[in-house]
Amino acid sequence: MSLHTLKDVNSLNDPIKQFLIDFDIVLPANTFNFKANQLELRAQSFTFPSIQGDTTVVNWGGHERQFAGKQTRQGDWDVTFTEVWSGDVIDGFRKWMQKYHNYTNGTIALRDEYMSTAQVNLLNPDLYDPKPQGAVSKAITLKQMYPTQVAVEGSINPSSSDPVNIAVRFHYNYFLMAGEKDA
Repeated sequence: MSLHTLKDVNSLNDPIKQFLIDFDIVLPANTFNFKANQLELRAQSFTFPSIQGDTTVVNWGGHERQFAGKQTRQGDWDVTFTEVWSGDVIDGFRKWMQKYHNYTNGTIALRDEYMSTAQVNLLNPDLYDPKPQGAVSKAITLKQMYPTQVAVEGSINPSSSDPVNIAVRFHYNYFLMAGEKDA
């Protein structure tokens, strides 16, 4: 067993904070100027989708009973991206939003022209040697999703070379976790 100096220990990555988020969207045509109809971004942070189950009330022998109802798997998904000065990420999401509602002429698109699927992978990196038991990768697939809000977080300082954070809110109609299949 070898001992490490305090400097060596302080410079190690915190394994709790070192999960990698890989975000892959199949895009509607003509939204981003990246690879053909595909955007690959590293998200800085995102919310985790939730499932809500409702109840069905049944009157049984004069008494109300509650039983499980349907699952609701739709919701909003907030993601923070880091943008550089080129503005490609902001412009791409704005073009995507323009696909479903053109605010200059009022036209609204068919859902297949703007809805998309996103694959989100939360990966536990190989920080340890040997890799510990229980190191996992989680996959989330968001179905029928589209952006509903794009905002620059904070103010932009022209004299700084700091990246700009972009907050994007998507709506999705349902999601699947790793191993779940579409019906």
